Amino acid sequence: MLKKIVLDNPKLPAPELLDGVSRAWVLNNTGSPSYLFGTVKVGGWWYFYLCALAVKLPLPLLIAFAIGVVLLVRQRSDYARLLPLAALLGVLLITLHVSYQVGMRHVLVCLPLIAVITATGLRSWTENLSRRAATALVLLVVIGWQAAESARAQHNFLAYFNELAGKDPSKILSLGCDFDCGQDLYALAGELRSRHVSRVTLAVWTSADVDRSGLPPYDVPDLETKAHGWIAVSSRAFRVGNFLHQSVPPHSFDWLQNYSPAAEAGKTIKLYYIDPSAVRPEN
Repeated sequence: MLKKIVLDNPKLPAPELLDGVSRAWVLNNTGSPSYLFGTVKVGGWWYFYLCALAVKLPLPLLIAFAIGVVLLVRQRSDYARLLPLAALLGVLLITLHVSYQVGMRHVLVCLPLIAVITATGLRSWTENLSRRAATALVLLVVIGWQAAESARAQHNFLAYFNELAGKDPSKILSLGCDFDCGQDLYALAGELRSRHVSRVTLAVWTSADVDRSGLPPYDVPDLETKAHGWIAVSSRAFRVGNFLHQSVPPHSFDWLQNYSPAAEAGKTIKLYYIDPSAVRPEN
């Protein structure tokens, strides 16, 4: 039977969909490493995508979303308005069993659903605003806060995190393109040119061709010895050991915490200068 199917090579409906499902199944069963809250773990955590949404989405949007959900649940007579919420819950329930966790891009469908739910829920709340001064004031504050957050993210959308992530978001998410996707490589090249750096040790994660990125001649870190001179390390390399299409054990660059960075290129790359005389020889 199977041989006959292979020989007949029948055309299947929606082949791209079936191909996507098969690829997702393979990725979910490969035992890939995940990173969350400073820990690398194979298989990840059931709450990974819930945490990612909580720290990547603007707080005013999350607040408005929570208000919208409460208002929708109270409107029990209109069940049609609950369909987007049901769809969102369905997506989130599926992610609880997903072990391939390398970026919030895998749940981007949640964002339009959250927007629809928020707008639908707040619709009844916004009726007769002239009679509800408190409601109007809350909405103005949320909208103004959202506008401010959008302005804050303009220079680097990928590295945006809300206030819950703290001062160093790389402690929470580093894999995928939620924070470090190599977007600051050209900023690094400009910083090195401004400092007239003739050679640098490069530990930067990027999918770009570094030989065509305007960088000076560079060396790849040798983990057997501590590098000196100018050293550029991206957050992804520092947190999980990924750089220049290779991987080293996590915490391989922890020794750099004993030094203060000379500069930062964008949000994701730190540039150090290590005086050769200050580097102690390895025993």
